[in-house]
Amino acid sequence: MDREKLVNEYGKLGFSDVKTNIPGINILFRAEGLRAEVCVIVDNTAAPYMDGSQMQNIKRQLETRLLTDHPDNPGVLFILLTDSVERERHTAESGISVWIVDVHSRRLIIYENQPEDYARSRTMLENFLGYRDVKKEQKMRAVKADIPIVNILLVAANIIVFILLEIAGSTEDTYFMLAHGAAFGDYIFNGNEYYRLFTSTFIHFGAYHLVSNMITLILIGNRAERILGSFKYLVIYIASGVGASLVSSAYYYVQGDMVVSGGASGAIFGVIGALLVLIIKNRRVFGGVMKIQFILFVLLVLYNGFMNVKIDVAAHLAGLVLGIVLTHLLTRKHAGKMR
Repeated sequence: MDREKLVNEYGKLGFSDVKTNIPGINILFRAEGLRAEVCVIVDNTAAPYMDGSQMQNIKRQLETRLLTDHPDNPGVLFILLTDSVERERHTAESGISVWIVDVHSRRLIIYENQPEDYARSRTMLENFLGYRDVKKEQKMRAVKADIPIVNILLVAANIIVFILLEIAGSTEDTYFMLAHGAAFGDYIFNGNEYYRLFTSTFIHFGAYHLVSNMITLILIGNRAERILGSFKYLVIYIASGVGASLVSSAYYYVQGDMVVSGGASGAIFGVIGALLVLIIKNRRVFGGVMKIQFILFVLLVLYNGFMNVKIDVAAHLAGLVLGIVLTHLLTRKHAGKMR
């Protein structure tokens, strides 16, 4: 890797190459008023290798000579060029800020305890390494993240199942729906037909039932998936739907009621529960008027879901609770070891 070309790239960001008699390193300095940044490029591709203690010593000297008059500074960043990432791993744990560049794969490695960016130079460095087009990748990620693919597929699956059932018979015929996967406590618990807990979440009794559920799912599911991510959203949707079906079937079975049920409502209420948690945890995402409108919409859906006498309240309540609990668990922050 051409270290001088990398130095030139930092020069384009306003960094000056400070003269030094230490072989294998370049000290780059940028200052404006009380603000200052120092990057040290270390070539560790050949012996003798510079270790963490030597970098600590250089860091202390630079802080004294270059940063004393600039109290607004993020400290010194070392950019370590290496042909052995394993050899340098301990350096990232030595108390200094360091980015590691694998010269073979041209890969930038930033560990969890290290700064994600420094002097806005990360994008430049990644572009310089050339192993990916960062701006293009970020744009593609943004476009991909904006398409709620899982929710689109879920809506499509519900509609396709409805059409197939209508072709085969009538979705308003209870006996027909029972024969095609609807939930019924006696069949589930006495007949061990537990698959109905899943299949029942994709069948709807009539067009109105389907349309009302799908409109709600589109309105709330798209936003939930964009915030949660596709995998977490799918887990919450399926788990809430199956769990709601289980609670509902068990409730009516214990009560001795002969209730045949189906629909995506339990899963949808799980998504509503997820949004309630997200609204509380992500106030920046739901700000101002939009936040109020969204809360009012959710409350309206909840009201309609619980006050309609034909609605399966047990399934809705179970889905809501499951959605809240699962979202809380899945959005808890955990410290990772490496980015």
